[in-house]
Amino acid sequence: MRPTAIVGVGVNSPAGVDLAAHEQWWRDGRPARLGSSKHLADEPLAGGHTVGEVPGWRARNHVPERKSIKLMFPRVQFGIGAALEAWDCDGWTAESATEPPQRRAMYVGCGLTVDEDWTFREAIEAGMVEEEGAKRFDMARFGSAGQGLLNPLWLVKGLSNNVLAFVARYRAITGPNDNFMGGAAGALQALGAGVGAIADGRADRVLVGSADSLVTVEDCLAFQRVGALVAGLVPSQGAGFALLRPGEAGDFGQLAIETGFSPTLGVPTPDWRPGPDAEEALEQVAEIAWTQMGRSRAPALRIRGPRLADPGDIDLWTPLGDPGAAAGGWMLAAAWLARTIDGVTGPIELAVAAPNGELAVAVLGTLP
Repeated sequence: MRPTAIVGVGVNSPAGVDLAAHEQWWRDGRPARLGSSKHLADEPLAGGHTVGEVPGWRARNHVPERKSIKLMFPRVQFGIGAALEAWDCDGWTAESATEPPQRRAMYVGCGLTVDEDWTFREAIEAGMVEEEGAKRFDMARFGSAGQGLLNPLWLVKGLSNNVLAFVARYRAITGPNDNFMGGAAGALQALGAGVGAIADGRADRVLVGSADSLVTVEDCLAFQRVGALVAGLVPSQGAGFALLRPGEAGDFGQLAIETGFSPTLGVPTPDWRPGPDAEEALEQVAEIAWTQMGRSRAPALRIRGPRLADPGDIDLWTPLGDPGAAAGGWMLAAAWLARTIDGVTGPIELAVAAPNGELAVAVLGTLP
């Protein structure tokens, strides 16, 4: 079983568009980067909320083929930007690559894609009929007058594995791959799969991470409906990816990982904090992860997913907001910065509990 090292990361968030911006933000003390939405400013259904948007994002600066941008929702663009930054962090080029395409792998965590461009608005409005002084939606009317107004690319833009598909094509990644719809836990699930591919000898260069954006009309409407915005949820957007390679003693890498599921599920409360059963289950998952290393639980640093951080933990969510599935990717980037900037050499414990009930704990540190 080969050990696995983390050799670089790529990240974007309200702190900035790349790793260099995040390094400066980290040194500045991780100040808040939240504010009013720019792209929803004139949106009567979703404007006026505090959100976390990636500042100065220009897709053409991060997507190799500009003509493909029209096939991508913003969350896909963020994922591509962070993934390519991580993949190329060691100066990789197609000409100098030492790993053949079939030895390159990629694992991605993603959220449920919704209509980021409000594609259906005109079509739905065209499907309304007036009846007794009130309007109602009529499916027959929608079929005859509204369907033709739909962008024919909307379904393609919404495919959940778009980040995986585009990056794999850009970097000729034809080896093992998978896409995890695990919400905030997705990136840590991807990490475990990527480490497994290297450990089993199935891949020599692996990309793992996640991307998402909750700063959309539909998301804001849904959060407002359940009271999450009033309770303090701040929708955000971004992505985080890590590059894995076979490692050796002294490298920074994964020491253990364990996933689980909350014993009971129900409708998430407006404050979106996991209930006591989830907290207890997450502690059990963490204990199992540490048992894999044959040592008692003693993290040098804890990085917690949204609504889990306690005093003393790294809390990304107060200054950056909640990016949904991108949370795990941000946590990987935060662990990298804690190691490279703060010099944390002891074990770093990452733990996340997703609203869908999925739990994940990873321990990163110096490989023995």
